[in-house]
Amino acid sequence: MDETGLFWRCAPHRGLATHSMPGVKKDKARISVVACTNATGTDKFPLWVIGHAQMPRCLRRVNIEALGIAWRWNKKAWMNGLIMS
Repeated sequence: MDETGLFWRCAPHRGLATHSMPGVKKDKARISVVACTNATGTDKFPLWVIGHAQMPRCLRRVNIEALGIAWRWNKKAWMNGLIMS
């Protein structure tokens, strides 16, 4: 089992521009993605996606199970003991 954070609204900090933009803060909206499988890879669990909202607006009319993910939520979008159990 492994978890990773995804800052999905954060703009790239490097690019083709030579000058940085002063006064622009990085957006820290994040989701955590948790993947779990056995050592041989034959038994895979669906991805857990942990976000801030109990049911985000963008997923209201979407069948989440059909996407192959399990949506979980808490205030900080982190894995904790309550979500794990």
